[in-house]
Amino acid sequence: MLWIGGAVVTVSGLIGVVQFWLGESAYTFFGWVDMKWVDENRGHGLFDHPNDLGHLAGLMVLGLASWFITAEKVKRRWWVLYGVTCLAVSIAQSRQSMVAVLGAFAVILLLRRDLWKRLVLAGAVFILIGSLPIALSQDNREQLAYRLGGVFNALLLPGSDRGPGGLHRPQGQGGDREVRVLFITQGMKLFQANPVLGYGLGQFGGIVAVKADAEWNKDPRFIDVLGPNGFDMYGFEAVTVDVFWLHLMVEAGVLGLLAYLVWMWFVGRPVFEAVRRRGPPTEADQSRRDPTHLRIYIWAAATLVFALLTAAWSPVLEDPVFPPLLFAVLGFGWVLWQREQRAVTQAEEVEGRD
Repeated sequence: MLWIGGAVVTVSGLIGVVQFWLGESAYTFFGWVDMKWVDENRGHGLFDHPNDLGHLAGLMVLGLASWFITAEKVKRRWWVLYGVTCLAVSIAQSRQSMVAVLGAFAVILLLRRDLWKRLVLAGAVFILIGSLPIALSQDNREQLAYRLGGVFNALLLPGSDRGPGGLHRPQGQGGDREVRVLFITQGMKLFQANPVLGYGLGQFGGIVAVKADAEWNKDPRFIDVLGPNGFDMYGFEAVTVDVFWLHLMVEAGVLGLLAYLVWMWFVGRPVFEAVRRRGPPTEADQSRRDPTHLRIYIWAAATLVFALLTAAWSPVLEDPVFPPLLFAVLGFGWVLWQREQRAVTQAEEVEGRD
C-alpha cells in the first residue's frame, strides 16, 4: 500500500508543484480548463480538489513516519519519498491536513514517549517543508492572513453580503468572513433547536441531501429556526456544507453523535492499546520481534486521529476516496491484533495442559 500510495502521491505531487509554480501558464499548456485554484496558488495534481491531494498525502506521510520511527536504519531514497509526500501536502495548501498530521504525531508521542526523538524529527521535517509555500510566496502569506482574518470576522462581525475569494463581506463592515464559520454558526442553531434526534440522515448539507433536493437549505424546518432564507449559503458556489461533524450533529443529533463516537472507540481501541502496550517480546508472543507489527499499529492509530481531526473542517469521512483507505489501514492493524491475540491464547492453553 505504501508503494501504490507513494506512487500516486509522488505523481500528483510533482504535477501539483508544476501547477503551483507556473500557475495559469501550466494549466493552459496542459489543457486544464478549471482555473479556480490558480488564484489561490494551490496545486491539486490528479485530483479535483487540493484537499483530496492533501488528505491522501497526509495518509502517506503518517505511513512513512510510522516506518521511520521504528526502523533501525532508513535508506536515503525513503527520506526523499517522505519529503515528496510532505511537499504534496504543502503545495495543496491543505491546512486541515497539516494540522491533522501534527495532531496525529502528538497522539502517538503521548502513547509512545520512547520514540520521541524520531517523532520530533519527522514532525520537524514536515513543518519545514509544509511552510515552504508560505515562506517563498508573498501571495500565499497574504492569502493565509486573509483566511485567518475571515475566521475572526465571521465570529465577531454581523452581515451577509458575499465578498471575493469564497469569503463573505459583513454589511457595513470592512472585512470578509470565512464561510465555514458562518455555516457552523447556523448549523449549531439548528442543532440547538432539535438536539436529541436531529433532522434525519441525508437532510442537511451533504451529497445525499443535494441529490434528493437541490434546495435542501430551504427546508421548512430550517426556515422556522433560521428565518425566511432557511440555511443561508451566502451565495457560495459550493452546494454542500463541508464540515462532517456538523452534518452528523444536525442530522443525527446527540444520540447519533454518541453512537458514532462509540463506534469509533471500538474501531480504534485495539490499535491504540497495541501501540501503547507494545514492549519486548515474550515467549507467548514471539511476533513482537517483528517491528512491522508496531509500524502498522502506529499507522492505523495515527490515520484514525488524522481522519477525526480533518473531519472538523471537511467532509473527509463521507467522501468516496478517503474512508476506504482509512479502513484498509485499520483493517491491517485489526488483522495483526487478532493474530497476536490468538497466539497468546494458544500459548496459554499449551501452558495450561502442561
